Amino acid sequence: MKKILVVFLSLVLVFSMGISCRRGGEKIDKSKTQLYVTTFEGGYGTAWLEAVETRFQDAYAEVSFEPGKKGVQIIIKPERELTHDSLIVNLKGSKQEVFFTESVNYYDLKQRNLLYDISEAVTKPLNYDFVSGKTIEGEETESIADKMKDLHRDYFNSGNSENPAFFGLPFYEATYGIIYNVDLFEENKLYFAPNGNFIPKSDSPRSTGPDGKTGVEGGVDYSLDDGLPATYDQFFKLCDQMVDKGITPITWNGVDPFYLNALIESLQADYEGEEQMRLNYTQDGTATHLVKSIKADGTVEFEKPTKITKENGYLTWSKQAGKYYGLSFVDRIISNTDYYNRKDVVTSTYDQISAQKKFVSNTLNKEKDIAMLVDGSWWHNEATSVFTAATQNYGENVGSAKARRFGLMPLPKATADKVGEGYSLMEVNSSICFVNGNLDKKKDKLVKEFIQFCHTNESLAEFTTQTYTTKPFSYTMTDEELKNIPYWGQQLYGLHNAANYIPSYSKSELYVKYASDFTEIYRGKMFQSKSGGTYFLSAHSAMIEDGITAEQYFKGLSEVLNKGEWERRYLGK
Repeated sequence: MKKILVVFLSLVLVFSMGISCRRGGEKIDKSKTQLYVTTFEGGYGTAWLEAVETRFQDAYAEVSFEPGKKGVQIIIKPERELTHDSLIVNLKGSKQEVFFTESVNYYDLKQRNLLYDISEAVTKPLNYDFVSGKTIEGEETESIADKMKDLHRDYFNSGNSENPAFFGLPFYEATYGIIYNVDLFEENKLYFAPNGNFIPKSDSPRSTGPDGKTGVEGGVDYSLDDGLPATYDQFFKLCDQMVDKGITPITWNGVDPFYLNALIESLQADYEGEEQMRLNYTQDGTATHLVKSIKADGTVEFEKPTKITKENGYLTWSKQAGKYYGLSFVDRIISNTDYYNRKDVVTSTYDQISAQKKFVSNTLNKEKDIAMLVDGSWWHNEATSVFTAATQNYGENVGSAKARRFGLMPLPKATADKVGEGYSLMEVNSSICFVNGNLDKKKDKLVKEFIQFCHTNESLAEFTTQTYTTKPFSYTMTDEELKNIPYWGQQLYGLHNAANYIPSYSKSELYVKYASDFTEIYRGKMFQSKSGGTYFLSAHSAMIEDGITAEQYFKGLSEVLNKGEWERRYLGK
């Protein structure tokens, strides 16, 4: 526990006041100071925040933040409708004080004076006690800023290195990708041997996968991808092997076709790497992967290195090779109907939960196995009801989340020359933690204590043990903590340490002004294509319903987002 001697109290909370929280509302304890906390009720749930609530209330049970009061009562309000526009309208009049949410234009809210300055909480060491104004021995000496990645620190710091100014922090770490059934892979020996064939026995040596390495080095586990497909060609060789074994290779959300756009974006980021992918958001640097032409064998010829500025930023969005290769990957899936159940992915009721249910449960139900799922890294926690039903039907040792093994597949490389470059994962959803700008100054110390408490190593690790996902900060987990969570959480924590997550935001002039256009790519804004006079917002619908190829879709991007359209949208010309 941070700083304060823990005093264990037992308090039965009675519900009233119509507060929409996971327990139906709480009666206000007037002897304590209240802290109103809202969290996005999506794939991360509230269990992680409830765990923080319990520990924080215990730790500060004997601390006074207001005259005549002692202790803290945290009121949690889960909320799904936390859009940027709704926050602009409602924040000033809201009693909610601390927010954990996503898809928010940070600098727009700041410029509207809707955010509270939490610089002290971010930059002072975690062993600083805001109540006493002293540092506490035996506590963490790092600051939250110290634990942040460079790109996150730079983005959220609206000041400079000498005078930092923080009005927000990243909330969670997330990516879209391909989830695979580890148990199914093991049982069917769906791993590659070093010679490029499939392993003959489960304990046979395996290939080094897309990172070209194995073993543990410098705290990074390079064995996470051993035996997995290193290239696109190997991935489809794997799919063919699955079909031969009577396994459906892959499924995805049929209600929201933009899940495949998100996969394409992830493949693009993995191909481009941080420096090139970031050009889409910074409009500042030299592009080296712009496509000049597509060859007959599906590979590309590059343009000469091109300086990217706000005047020609459309070039990276419409011509980066990584996007073409991502489109070609999805095209190869969709073109072979043996790889997926077409009826599912064109059905208007086949949402992400339906896809998760089939992916998890088909094996247990003795239906046709599905080996892989396109989804986000929060899927496992989102599928809690699926695992609960499987446990009820098949027992704890067979159906529970702890009994099953699923992993996030390090993405295969588009071309063989890219093998060995490591993992680049696209960080999505622009998650954010912030404090309401209307905060009563009497709660200043309380809020800063709470923000720091949420970012101690204990709390960061606890987030992973509760959600089976990760936070975009430096933290460590014990073997015991990892042993007690499902394989999915263990493997994702391994990728947290091994992969390079690329955030989709910057401080560029255009990004700050048009953030939603640049961050919600998988919703279609920067994914529009035109082919044969028809406009498309998703590769899914274009390829399945209209037979558009990857090359046609890629060339159609430039027809929509060209120099004139870029100037009209973003330069006011």
